[in-house]
Amino acid sequence: MDLQITCVSIAAQIATFALGMLYFHQFPVYFLISNLFVIPLATLVLVGGVLLLLVSSISSLATLLGIGLQGLIQLLNWLVFKTEALPFSLISEIYLTTFQCWLIIGLLLFLVAMIQYRSINGLYGGMALMIILIFTQFNHFTKDVNQKQFVIYSVSGHSAMEWMDKGVSYFKSDSLLPQDKERIRFHIRPNRLKRGVRLVNTSIPFEKEIAQNMEVLPLAKQQDSICLEQERAVTTEC
Repeated sequence: MDLQITCVSIAAQIATFALGMLYFHQFPVYFLISNLFVIPLATLVLVGGVLLLLVSSISSLATLLGIGLQGLIQLLNWLVFKTEALPFSLISEIYLTTFQCWLIIGLLLFLVAMIQYRSINGLYGGMALMIILIFTQFNHFTKDVNQKQFVIYSVSGHSAMEWMDKGVSYFKSDSLLPQDKERIRFHIRPNRLKRGVRLVNTSIPFEKEIAQNMEVLPLAKQQDSICLEQERAVTTEC
């Protein structure tokens, strides 16, 4: 039983990890451990939910089944959160383009073909896609990460600007925006991921200069390159 769950867990993770990195920007390190109890408990929750619908007309039975189902869900959530709290449980802040996601999926298919059919062409195809993937990652680093940039974000009801220098960010906004986690996640975080930001500073070394001049453009001219983000960030090329 444990071997079957492990095989299902590995197969599911291999099939979906590229999409997970594309949309959630993270990879669960302990997926083998967590799926040992997530898969059977999730199955019980699913079956219990169907049974609850079937006996919903019998109130006493439905109540007992509902209490048991609630306990299973709470247990499942508790185990997931405990696993997530373990050290190094997630590799986060992963930036992946849609094209790179397709490259990884294609690479996996070539590897499967190589193993399944013992085909050397699968190895050649996988190596070709790997080279393309490395090239696109290098291009992303030189074009988006290894740059100095100034960004003014378009966030309704808030003001926010950010200076980025090779993975280091200097962020300035109104006092309410940092408390709004959803707006930060939707408007600010995608651009930070794309620019490879690993360190965010809210204390800006040149803040006094901004306060004295009250003009952003002369500071922006010191930057190397700025990209245009029409929906979430408005920037100016230097």
